Amino acid sequence: MDCDSGLLAWMERELAEKGFAAGREIRYLSETDSTNDDAARMAAQGAAAGSIVIAARQRRGRGRLGKKWQSKPGAGLTFSYIARPALTMEEVPRLTLVAGLAVANALHEQTGLITAIKWPNDILIAGRKVAGLLCEFHGNGSFAGSAAVVIGIGINISSTTEDFPPELRRKATSLVLAGAVNPSPVNLLLSIVHHLEEQVQRMISKGFFSVLAEWKEKDATMGKRLAWLDSGGRIVEGVSLGPDDDGMLRIRLDSGRIVQVLSGDLSLAEDDGN
Repeated sequence: MDCDSGLLAWMERELAEKGFAAGREIRYLSETDSTNDDAARMAAQGAAAGSIVIAARQRRGRGRLGKKWQSKPGAGLTFSYIARPALTMEEVPRLTLVAGLAVANALHEQTGLITAIKWPNDILIAGRKVAGLLCEFHGNGSFAGSAAVVIGIGINISSTTEDFPPELRRKATSLVLAGAVNPSPVNLLLSIVHHLEEQVQRMISKGFFSVLAEWKEKDATMGKRLAWLDSGGRIVEGVSLGPDDDGMLRIRLDSGRIVQVLSGDLSLAEDDGN
């Protein structure tokens, strides 16, 4: 049995003993192109909400804007979660912030490390990215039938500095590099799913504002000067005002005009590192 298969077999036993698999379909893969793609196929075939795909290796793991998710096999946790929340289509994009808060809270709970969130989907420790997520809706414009949101989550657990490509070594970290002691992928998974399901239900029962208020407490860029590429490919700079009531980022330009950022690759203007 190779290391990847051994790790997955251990996780499967641990999760079964903790009763986590009850009522869920959990698929364990030594290698795959993308857990999000696998979870999307499961969802289309009727997999229940809460079902999960866990992979030791991804060949084509991705983040937002077509970016590749970089993670050393065996040194992280990579999985995708199937959600079928009772939301309107206008509310679906807010799940990125909801999921980000869940991951940030879970990592803090499990390690004691202070976490922050860089809008919309990067989890930071001491200013460096330790985890990322990607929410993708699959359906035909409503939550009817087999429609679902697939939430892909990747966490650097024990990666060393040398495990990251040179261009990412100033930007990325792992839980161990940040000071966590023997973080367990099983406990991390259990905690993330618990917080994710709790936050989604909170959004449904109490509204997005209750989640957003807590998210803002972890905002890594509020009041900081950001740079990003606009739709015309130009570099634009301004000061972050944080997300609005819909979860879209507001930035005050040097002209004083406030713009809403729907998506984009943001970095700290003075650092070019985040």
